[in-house]
Amino acid sequence: MKTIEIPKVDSLAAIGDPLEHIADTFHFLLTALLRRERALLHAEHRRPAADTVWYLRTRTDDADGTDETVAVLPSAIVSSCAARLALAVDLDYKAGGQARAILMQAGRRHECRIFLSNCRESGYWIRIYAQAV
Repeated sequence: MKTIEIPKVDSLAAIGDPLEHIADTFHFLLTALLRRERALLHAEHRRPAADTVWYLRTRTDDADGTDETVAVLPSAIVSSCAARLALAVDLDYKAGGQARAILMQAGRRHECRIFLSNCRESGYWIRIYAQAV
């Protein structure tokens, strides 16, 4: 399983225009995920929406929590984040796919299952399930 170090980004305000700083924007979203012991980060772009809501859902063995809005970002971010993540974990995202990876931040490790699609037929979406180990 591939291990990826994620830089910590605590605020979107410090980033500026998210379309000009896609990597930092994605690191902000992943930082929100990695703050939790066990959670799901997910987003889905539906045409013709200009913006996409990114959600975070805490999970336990017994139940899933409710979706909390992490950010509302330009929809182009979904495709860019899916492409970056697919390259990092060597995943064929064009037809939908899944992979496993370890995401690390500040010495903390999360085992992750990553599901994403970046194609017209199945849509543009990202789901990252993370659990601290």
